[in-house]
Amino acid sequence: MIIKRRTLNGYLLSGFAGATALGFVAGRYSKDSEPVRARPALETLQNAARQALGIHLIGLATKNFDPFDLPAAEEKLLSTIGFSTTQLVQDVEFQEALTMAVRRDYLSGDVVEVEKYLLSHTEALFVRYALEHQGLVDVAYEAPTPEVVDGHIASDVRFGPGFTVVGRVFNEQPDGHGGIWVLAKNTPAGTVITVNDRPIKTRRKPEVLTGAVYGEDLRALIAKPAKHAIALFVPDTGVRQELGEIEIRPRPRAATMENGEPSTVFCEIDEWSVISGDRGDKIVVKTLCGPRSSAVYLGEVALTTRVTPRTIEANFNRSIVDPGEQPLRLVDVHSGQAILLGNLRP
Repeated sequence: MIIKRRTLNGYLLSGFAGATALGFVAGRYSKDSEPVRARPALETLQNAARQALGIHLIGLATKNFDPFDLPAAEEKLLSTIGFSTTQLVQDVEFQEALTMAVRRDYLSGDVVEVEKYLLSHTEALFVRYALEHQGLVDVAYEAPTPEVVDGHIASDVRFGPGFTVVGRVFNEQPDGHGGIWVLAKNTPAGTVITVNDRPIKTRRKPEVLTGAVYGEDLRALIAKPAKHAIALFVPDTGVRQELGEIEIRPRPRAATMENGEPSTVFCEIDEWSVISGDRGDKIVVKTLCGPRSSAVYLGEVALTTRVTPRTIEANFNRSIVDPGEQPLRLVDVHSGQAILLGNLRP
């Protein structure tokens, strides 16, 4: 779950907030009686890290930067901010340069997740560095969570996908993660999608939420036949609304490739057919195991292909296809594995 910057600012008592104002430096670096003076940039950085307030409220940033090398972090931070180690810098200059570095991160999309927060990469590295300087690496703030109660969050709710098979990523996205969508009206701010009561990364729009399951969590979810509960959840209130389940079905037998070996990506093909319509012709292959990288080939021509949970579909125009009977194949363009479906005369 990504907490809004406004909420993050409220947690960080120092005013630490990327792309707005880095108050943990200004006004905290010297006694009122001391004149403003320039110091080596490394000393200024170290002082800012020691004086930063509220950083423990973010939570641990260790997992993003382990193993952690203190000198390397100092070099990286100063390089990013734009100072050399021995360059004389006033604290206010350092604050302004750090603010600009954070802004550049956000503009370029260079952000990372740290616990429940979405931070600029420079912010996250500074927090990890400051935690080290203050001896707080093993200390993290845990916001109190309200008791979970079943209730009503949204109306007219639908979600998907409803199933996949063992080993097949459900609603696979270009970066490989599995996507869950929820159509729902009137969801309150902060609503997230949960799988087995664990919140997943969620993006919320007025009438749709999309959730993403990555990496080890995804592999564990699709590793064996099971049913997993999908729900909406509002962390601020503890209200949960159950939606249903996504089912992981047993994987069908492997399809046989042209060389006689079993395919590791395609399951057995139930059937294939050609459907003619006003908008052209469509080849429909019914199978439960179609990777996103599937393509239908008619002869040597790769057809425009779409993968759905139950079918692999390809559009073609008879007028632009070579005449005569041609082999029809299902190919995984990543692995090169191919299944001969049969022959087709356009």
